Amino acid sequence: MEQEFLSDIDVTFNKLKLDFKNSWDVKIERIALNTSEAILVYVDGMINRDLLNRDIIAPLKSVNFDGDIAKSVFTSLKNTDDSREFVLEVLNGNLGIYYNKKNFVCDIKKWDKRSVETPDSENVTRGPREGFTEDLITNTTLLRRKIRNENLVMESRILGRQSRTTVIVCYVDGLVNRDVLNNLRRRLDEIDCDAILETGKIEQLIEKKSMSLINGMGLTQ
Repeated sequence: MEQEFLSDIDVTFNKLKLDFKNSWDVKIERIALNTSEAILVYVDGMINRDLLNRDIIAPLKSVNFDGDIAKSVFTSLKNTDDSREFVLEVLNGNLGIYYNKKNFVCDIKKWDKRSVETPDSENVTRGPREGFTEDLITNTTLLRRKIRNENLVMESRILGRQSRTTVIVCYVDGLVNRDVLNNLRRRLDEIDCDAILETGKIEQLIEKKSMSLINGMGLTQ
């Protein structure tokens, strides 16, 4: 059977998916332009979406777009030929643009920050006073700001027949114990209940030895 032909944009799109490990919070989007396509890459929660739509997507999709990105978008950008640098710039909160076999990066950062507050259960005397909030994107952004590594993977799952709660499994590819990871995935997939409203419920449902003297899980806020 003859191998299906892949265009340059297809190859690049697939490569970017692999570079970022198909992570849930890294958005890789193809947008149709006048006579071609472009790829936008960004970490959800780390860019200004208003600027993305107004200063990037709108001018690129305009009928007046002539193929010169530098003259079309309403923000400063730079060209990079280094694919590693391109990935790191995206992880630093910048927007990556692939068009006409070239990589561009522009700064439209805007990430959510929680108030300076430490959870009551984890008071610290030194270090940043940061903790997770009730907003999932804010939490994943907090992790991305601390661990700027393309091997940081976030996998999403939907738990609860009625609540349809999004749960993120987060790990560093290459460091994680694959047996433990696969075991966790299997236990999460086995959860069958109406609602997941807080982490304690998940802990109860995936703990197999609840009567053990040694706690097999840790809890952080």
